[in-house]
Amino acid sequence: MRTQVLGGAWCALLCTLAACSASNSGGASSATVAGALTDSSRTPAAVRSLSAGAGIAVSGNKFINTATGKPVVLAGANLDGLDGSGGYGGAGQIKQWSIIAGITSAQWGAIAAKWGINAIRLPMNSDYWLNPTVFDDPAAAAIETGACCYTSIAPGSYTPDASSAYQSVITTIVTRITAAGIVVLLDLHCDAPKNSSGQYIACVGETSFPSSDTAPSFWSQVANTFKSNPMVIFALFNEPYGSSNYNRAAPPPAAVSGGGNRATPASSAVTMITGGLYTPFSMLASDKTLVTLSGGAALNAAGMTGLITTIRKTGATNVILAPPIWYSGQIQTWLNSYTTANYGRPSAGNPDPLGQLGADWHNYDWSTGTRAPTAILAAGYPICITETFGFDSQLDGGRDTSGYTWAASNGIGVLLWTWATWDSHRYIPGGAQSSTDMYNYLLNTGPWVNGGAPVPAGNTFGQSPLSPI
Repeated sequence: MRTQVLGGAWCALLCTLAACSASNSGGASSATVAGALTDSSRTPAAVRSLSAGAGIAVSGNKFINTATGKPVVLAGANLDGLDGSGGYGGAGQIKQWSIIAGITSAQWGAIAAKWGINAIRLPMNSDYWLNPTVFDDPAAAAIETGACCYTSIAPGSYTPDASSAYQSVITTIVTRITAAGIVVLLDLHCDAPKNSSGQYIACVGETSFPSSDTAPSFWSQVANTFKSNPMVIFALFNEPYGSSNYNRAAPPPAAVSGGGNRATPASSAVTMITGGLYTPFSMLASDKTLVTLSGGAALNAAGMTGLITTIRKTGATNVILAPPIWYSGQIQTWLNSYTTANYGRPSAGNPDPLGQLGADWHNYDWSTGTRAPTAILAAGYPICITETFGFDSQLDGGRDTSGYTWAASNGIGVLLWTWATWDSHRYIPGGAQSSTDMYNYLLNTGPWVNGGAPVPAGNTFGQSPLSPI
């Protein structure tokens, strides 16, 4: 029932974006991309694909198109199928790599035109990118072994990318999507530390933090690969949570203090910012069950400010998105964590020397109002909601009929979770079997679809009615 509401909410968002963009930029821009959005009169300005040669940047508390200097409201979806973590399709995703890479720039342009999107988030896996030999953690393997996602080479050990294709696949996908004028957000989604014996742990679910054993190398290589593409945003880590319990099943020790949605960052926020040894370092095995890794030994966490430095050392000037603690959901902790010296930083202020930093927010059931995100905007940082099933009027105390109205009017981007074809409950049982399958799925299934929500009868900005699946 919750997901069925999303179609109308997404259409409301796009409609609101159109009005918001016109008021912020003095009217619609005529710049389009060949094969992408060819009829500018029928597409909201804020969600048009960006013109060839453009890029995305931060200016004050807005994302802007570098070609025009005008604000851009990011709108789109996650494209799952490249992170390989347990519970999200596992090894079944690997066959999707080349299928996703086979979608052409012209086809991405058609997808953008139909759905009015200008952003795609790509969840990634450092095991696949770095390709070390990885090993089962006993506690995690009791729930799901590395066989879920990787190629077995001996009992309990695996090669993540046996074909050594992942890096080239990601490069092809990013090149084709951005050539269609769509911004790509690269998200370190699945990452795990070495165990107390120095072996790389097989990532089969979300972990407490990114690891200093893997994340700095990942971001150094990824930033070097894509620093010449200004249409790429680097999202540091999916959902840091410290030692909290999944889905707030109990008060999360050390992650945030104060409890509930009014919490403030506590000791885990120091680790999130500065890194260092951390225990208990956890993994949400198969994205279902929280387990403690390496028998509770202190393992290496990478700090977010250190990862920002790593990226900037490559010469990359791309926009960076940084998450708050507790599954990226506690947005009210973001300013204290990143811009003060209260959580391990030597000094206050913007931790990005280039000033190209934004807040990465996962909005699931937020109902505490707009004070916290408004404070971030007032401090001069933009926000992008990079994951949500959709959010309603509780966001702003019911003043608007939809939370999207408030988000769009403040330039806050929204990307729905998730477009995926690898799972049997999606529209293509067993996953897409070809690039044509994948393209047709994306073209004919709205980005708001989660778990089989119906496509709405039409949209609100003048395009042809959408055919039901």
